[in-house]
Amino acid sequence: MPYKDTRGTHGVDLIPIENTMLDRRRKLTLAQEDEIREAKYTMSTRTAAGAFGVSRRTIQFIWYPERLERNKELRAQRMQNGAEYWTREQHRESIASLRAYKRDLLKRGLVTQQTKEPTK
Repeated sequence: MPYKDTRGTHGVDLIPIENTMLDRRRKLTLAQEDEIREAKYTMSTRTAAGAFGVSRRTIQFIWYPERLERNKELRAQRMQNGAEYWTREQHRESIASLRAYKRDLLKRGLVTQQTKEPTK
């Protein structure tokens, strides 16, 4: 049986995660990104990726922001041509996982139940 949120179907969606260490959308903190930028000429991408627990592509995007911009442009073109980034099922599973994670953070008292205003 699916989980029924007592505040409505998407009440947990409105709860902000303001602590960057708990927010799973970011892999690195700003301080870690600065460290990676400083290590550009002293480490290989493979070594830096292993040290920070991210992919080599993430390191490349930090060291060479123009590659990130180019990647975003190409992705936008693919999306215009009808390519899907995720299937509906993958998206549904991802959102369900995020909602469960937020409920867990709420239960452990790591985020407050104060909600942000929905964007329209």
